[in-house]
Amino acid sequence: MKLEQAFITQIMILMSIRNGKRRPSEIARDVNITLQGVIYHLKILRSNGYIDDDNNITLTGFNYLYNGLSDMENFFKSNLMEMDSIMTWEAIAACDLNKDERVYLYMDNGYLYAKKDKMDGATGIAAISTKKGGCTGVTSINGIIKLNVGSVDIAQISNVEENVNYKILTDRLKNIIESKKYHFKGVLGEYAFTVLKQSNIRPDFEYAPIESGYDAARRGFSTIIVTSKRMMHFYMDRIKEMQKQYPEININMFTID
Repeated sequence: MKLEQAFITQIMILMSIRNGKRRPSEIARDVNITLQGVIYHLKILRSNGYIDDDNNITLTGFNYLYNGLSDMENFFKSNLMEMDSIMTWEAIAACDLNKDERVYLYMDNGYLYAKKDKMDGATGIAAISTKKGGCTGVTSINGIIKLNVGSVDIAQISNVEENVNYKILTDRLKNIIESKKYHFKGVLGEYAFTVLKQSNIRPDFEYAPIESGYDAARRGFSTIIVTSKRMMHFYMDRIKEMQKQYPEININMFTID
């Protein structure tokens, strides 16, 4: 992915307008470009329907700004991931390791391990000496670390005012959770929390469950997140963001009536 300078400048100008700047001279000082440059880009933004004649951001402009910021976030994250390959990663020593020794990397129970025994996959160089069970840094990483990616299931239950039979709901929820044997269970919202409590199910993730579920999936674990239809509506944008960030992780959304 490549970000054009004009695109970045226009996003910066829209952010400046969003933060209360309206006059071209104010925007120029805020984004640190020339007044002529601001006037030029304002003309383009206006012709595209992103701002009106008074330099207010239109609905189309807000969508453009949101998508633009998301693209920039993905651009920087992808480049940071590439930089990681030449930086230092943390790994647990599966055996005694010496500095500058070649190590072989693998995942175990969600954590990265390094060992001396040769194996297929990724390799690197131990940055420091450490005993078995300690943590070492690993640099000059080559290859792909083998990992079975987990999944994220989101179970939507009725809203609290719909007066669904509590026992039927909790029984169905317990059957789903027990049948698939999830590694972790998350909850989003007060109503979902009470339903899990009535089902004698203790959630592993109560705070930031969507982010926690995706992080667990990256490490090879599967998670079910229980939420109401109402709360699901409020968090759809965040779910879409996580889908863009981790397209390799499968997410399944279903309703329990």
